Amino acid sequence: MTPISKRLMVIALLFLPATVLSAHDGVDGRFFTNDENGQDVVYDPLTRITWQATSVTTTDWKAALAYCQALSYAGHDDWRLPNINEIMSLIDIDEYQPASHFPSMPSTRFWSSSSCQGDSDESWSVHFETGVVEYEYKVNSADARCIR
Repeated sequence: MTPISKRLMVIALLFLPATVLSAHDGVDGRFFTNDENGQDVVYDPLTRITWQATSVTTTDWKAALAYCQALSYAGHDDWRLPNINEIMSLIDIDEYQPASHFPSMPSTRFWSSSSCQGDSDESWSVHFETGVVEYEYKVNSADARCIR
């Protein structure tokens, strides 16, 4: 690492919330896991998004939306289902099964809150086995991981 790179890293760390600096588990150093009120959250400094560390398999898209909206986790109740750009930010195209460095990411399909334009019966999703982004019928099941 060059001296300039080291300085930039130190500057970047100065802007991270103090709680983020307490623990990290992310492969490649991107994601930071922190215990908040006895429950783990994962912070992504690249996007400045806090993710629920665990995921849940839902019966359908509406259930995923409702789950995140009702979630009280890690001392917070302002969780929501990520949009397609937010969930896509977890993809690492150089990885496979799962196609992500997110801690404990299963190789499954995850819902986004983004409906498909022109077809309100479908929503965008990401399948983390391969990192494929595609639409899925909202009546099908997939996993949900909430953000705040």
